[in-house]
Amino acid sequence: DPITSFEIELRSSGQVVAVTGAGATSYQWADLTNGIAQEFRLRAGNRATQPGPWGAWSTPVTPCSVPDPPVAPAAARGDRVATVGWVAPEDQGCAILSYNIRANGSTVQTIGAGASSHIFTGLSNGSTYSFEVQAINEEGAGPWSAPSAPVVPAGPPTAPTIAAATATGLGQITVTFGGAAANGTPLTGHELSINGGNPVGHATTTFVATGLGANTSYSFRVRSCNAVACGPWSGSSTATTWGPPSSPAAVSATAGNSWWRMTWSSPPTTGGAPVTDYQYRVDGGTIISLGPSTFQLDLAGRPNNVSISGDVRACSAVGCGPWAGAVATPTAPPPTVTISVGNSYSGAGCVGTCSYVRVTARNLTPGVPVSITCHSSLAGQFLSTTRTTAADGSLDQSPCFYGYPGETVWVVVAGTTSNALTWL
Repeated sequence: DPITSFEIELRSSGQVVAVTGAGATSYQWADLTNGIAQEFRLRAGNRATQPGPWGAWSTPVTPCSVPDPPVAPAAARGDRVATVGWVAPEDQGCAILSYNIRANGSTVQTIGAGASSHIFTGLSNGSTYSFEVQAINEEGAGPWSAPSAPVVPAGPPTAPTIAAATATGLGQITVTFGGAAANGTPLTGHELSINGGNPVGHATTTFVATGLGANTSYSFRVRSCNAVACGPWSGSSTATTWGPPSSPAAVSATAGNSWWRMTWSSPPTTGGAPVTDYQYRVDGGTIISLGPSTFQLDLAGRPNNVSISGDVRACSAVGCGPWAGAVATPTAPPPTVTISVGNSYSGAGCVGTCSYVRVTARNLTPGVPVSITCHSSLAGQFLSTTRTTAADGSLDQSPCFYGYPGETVWVVVAGTTSNALTWL
């Protein structure tokens, strides 16, 4: 007799469903719980009162569907990347095989099952991104999750460039720099290292280092910082603090009769700070200031034939530079003796017409007796006497007389011979 119906039994519940129609070959059992294996068996019926015997139980089969959507993922920014984390959703009966992660609703990256986070690469620092996650099993892809909170990828700033490091004051160097790219998030400040020492924080791109030693070279590096971290250091730049001036140039000394003079010019280098004073000392004695505009020193009333050593140095706010010196010796000019015909004389000893021999001497030792001898070509030495010089070393006297015309007359004063005069 032909088959007219079938009965299908669900083993887990014992429920039996009748399926009519001799040509039926399948039946979809609804309302099963995903993820729980089920077995079924089948028997056929005809016009007989009782159906036929049950067949064997089927191979177990587990009903499933696409996975549920994950809850909104968490996202944390990185340098051109973001780390996206999620909690695995219900798989609806079939194991999750992979996940899709989507950035801003477009770009998708895929990761295998078992993962709960993913580093999403290829992002642009400074741009805003939200992420969604989708689970996939053998039934297909489930719905996308709600988007994550937005994040902005960022990295440390790039290295700045030092524009200048310049001595700008006493123990002070000013460093200016810039050029660091923020790299996704605003700069928050900068750090400076002196001679490789510990970083010093600074808010602007001009840094004034103070309290430095004089005439000392310093090396500087800078780096910029943002909310992520401080970036790489710049290249180093060096500068030297102000130092004392060099020695004055062209230092020289000259001297004459009881006077001495030293001259100089500005030092070749001031060390950075302007010259505020020139100081001198004589023979290593007391140091005396002359001010910033004096380039000559004059000393009067100095003893002749005694060397004088003078030193001069330039000074600034930093300090005084090295001494430079010169030596000269005051020297009196040699004595001079000149004779001429003086007033007429008619007294004792005169033969014929006589006149005084007028003696004019200069540059003799002041205030001392000196010898005077009178000479003629006829009589030889005919007088010897002494006279005392004036306070300025001069002598103006008429110590002898003469009366023989045509003869030569001369005088010797303190060893110095006068001019020879032909008597008239």
